[in-house]
Amino acid sequence: MKQSVYRIYTERINYPEIVERVSRYFDGATFTQTTGLWQGKLEESVVIELWTQDSALVRGLACSLQTLNKQDTVAVTHHVVDLHQTDVKCCLLGACEDRTPDPPPTKQDCFDSGECSAHLAEY
Repeated sequence: MKQSVYRIYTERINYPEIVERVSRYFDGATFTQTTGLWQGKLEESVVIELWTQDSALVRGLACSLQTLNKQDTVAVTHHVVDLHQTDVKCCLLGACEDRTPDPPPTKQDCFDSGECSAHLAEY
């Protein structure tokens, strides 16, 4: 299944208002706080990742954040990913079926077992 992923890159000022505006229009988002470089100067930034098909809403949000933060520009990227569902055992934490395996499983053991489901996105 194909899914669109948008990322908005903006300066990390007015952060509570940024979160409020994103949550007003989207049920879920990922906020990654980072450091950016703009016109040779470092700035505290935030990358907002949104999984949606509504490009107009993303563009509107980006414009709103640009105005809020009084920025020259806000970057928006768009990626199309293939979303695959695969089985992955949740045993890395030893929580499956209320038991802790002995010896503890390796990451590869969990991938090979196919006893628990998880969603994985491959770019």
